[in-house]
Amino acid sequence: NGITSISDAGGYWRQDHPAAFERALDEGLLTVRAVNALYVYPSLDTQSQLAEFERRLSNDPASLLRYNTAKIYIDGILDLGTAAMIEPYDVPVDPDYPNGFRYFTDRQLSDYVNGLHIMGYKLHFHVIGDAATRIALDAIESIDAAPTEIAARHHRLTHTYLVDPSDVARFADLGVVADFQVGPESSSTDYHEYLSEFIGDRAFDLIPVRTLVDAGAHVSLSSDWDADPLSPFGIIERAITRDSNALDSAEQAIELLTIGAAYALSQEDTTGSIEVGKHADFVIVDQDIRAIDVDRIDETAVLLTVVGGREVYAAPGSGY
Repeated sequence: NGITSISDAGGYWRQDHPAAFERALDEGLLTVRAVNALYVYPSLDTQSQLAEFERRLSNDPASLLRYNTAKIYIDGILDLGTAAMIEPYDVPVDPDYPNGFRYFTDRQLSDYVNGLHIMGYKLHFHVIGDAATRIALDAIESIDAAPTEIAARHHRLTHTYLVDPSDVARFADLGVVADFQVGPESSSTDYHEYLSEFIGDRAFDLIPVRTLVDAGAHVSLSSDWDADPLSPFGIIERAITRDSNALDSAEQAIELLTIGAAYALSQEDTTGSIEVGKHADFVIVDQDIRAIDVDRIDETAVLLTVVGGREVYAAPGSGY
């Protein structure tokens, strides 16, 4: 698929998921830079979980594997009526939760956000509803540290389906990364029409990639695999052909998937672009995706993938 860096956002350490990556590293089988997350369980005691995170932090930039990110779910999803919304759902799925659902209380969230930031973790928030976006931004803003230090950590909000207009400028102001996925379903007009039955016209400004780019925010594109397809070429195609919030060009989408993603993972100084002094992470593909018809971008085939100067994939018959 032509991928040289990932961020596994699952990180269910109680099920020992990190052991699979650790084994791959130990056996020389890891073929990507993995800047992975550990899942913050809402049901566990706060202090004991923070102690576990302190024990598990690994952030060696020379290693292919790092666990330096904490994944924090703020809310659920729109389809189930559990995304946290500023205004109630037009048709709540559960009348007891007219504005959706939150995973953490304000106190829990504050304790985790401050504690994890002090330890050195990057914070990776799952946000879907506009209230969830605001809650995460508020939590980052309330970290007991200098604004420049907070921004330097590159905390990020992922999915970011809905952003209230009053919160758009806060991404750039706080140095927060807006990480988006433009999957086949989530970026389709049929899906927006379906969601409008629950949230009205709010459904037609879903996944506001262009809005955040224009506002000067740090923006990245990613896959949300395996909920959506893995290939970055489909992401590029959809990002510039979707009916709303489309990007201007393939070059712009490529930038958000490469140096934009590297910035989100705090490795923009070592990868994400081909420059002297950076790691030799690159791919060779069979067509110039900047010059072909946009509806052919998803047909792109990878011929060669190189990570740190090491060939990790060569297509059969490609000559590499």
